[in-house]
Amino acid sequence: MYSYYGLSAIPAMRPYLWWKKYITQCQLTQFVLTMTQTSCAMIWRCDFPMGWLYFQNCYMISLIILFGNFYIQTYSKKASSRRKDYQNGSVSAVNGHTNGFSSLEDNVKQRKQRRD
Repeated sequence: MYSYYGLSAIPAMRPYLWWKKYITQCQLTQFVLTMTQTSCAMIWRCDFPMGWLYFQNCYMISLIILFGNFYIQTYSKKASSRRKDYQNGSVSAVNGHTNGFSSLEDNVKQRKQRRD
């Protein structure tokens, strides 16, 4: 995960970072497994304080909700809109990145307007 964020800071590397979706899937899996392990410790009592086990389960639930929401918003809706953009010939669909500009010329125009 941290390797992804470090590499995404380098603009030249962004086209090669196709694995963000899989990192999120791995994180969701990790949260579910942690919650399962904590639940087992709650059912089959151990010497660990129950308050911390409840806290950890609540924390894992919140992470699953937050990361699940991110996953749904990022990959479910974007995937369908990318298909539509690709069919319409959008620049963002061709290179896979959207930056608010439809072309390099528009980008240059926007920068010139900011300087003036």
